[in-house]
Amino acid sequence: MTPTRYSRPMMWLHWLSAALILVLFVVGFVAARVLPFSSPLKQPLFQLHAVAGYALLVLTVVRLYYKLRTPQPAPPAGMSGPRLLAYKTVHALLYVGIFLMALSGINILQQSGLGISPFFDPRGLDFEVLPAVLHVNGKWVFAALILVHIVGVFSYQATKGDVLSRMGLGRG
Repeated sequence: MTPTRYSRPMMWLHWLSAALILVLFVVGFVAARVLPFSSPLKQPLFQLHAVAGYALLVLTVVRLYYKLRTPQPAPPAGMSGPRLLAYKTVHALLYVGIFLMALSGINILQQSGLGISPFFDPRGLDFEVLPAVLHVNGKWVFAALILVHIVGVFSYQATKGDVLSRMGLGRG
């Protein structure tokens, strides 16, 4: 029988991923755009960003492994046609986006000559390398995907019924 809700582990993995993504956006923005380069907080924030990025990458691999090995709920009831295609496409692109952002971040470190350790001196970062351009600009595409996902969830919730309970929220 197909479940109607995600399992507790999948819910935890989803919400932990969401929290890490929020941390990555906030910490990355503060480290790169708010703090002056001379700030003593610059290095620990860049390192926190890198550690959180690695954690999200590992969490996403675990999440995909678990997703492929356990029964998942069918798409929400009544979803068909273009909306079903958008649902599947956005979910797939979110996973792709996580991998591309993580791999471009790791590549920034490598091409800057810093290795792959998340404990680096940000003064050595080279933001002119191609992965940095992809990472810095890709965040906007990734943010747009997240926004589409959130709008889709709340739109469906408002018009078709309780979809939030599938991820542990709502009345289900």
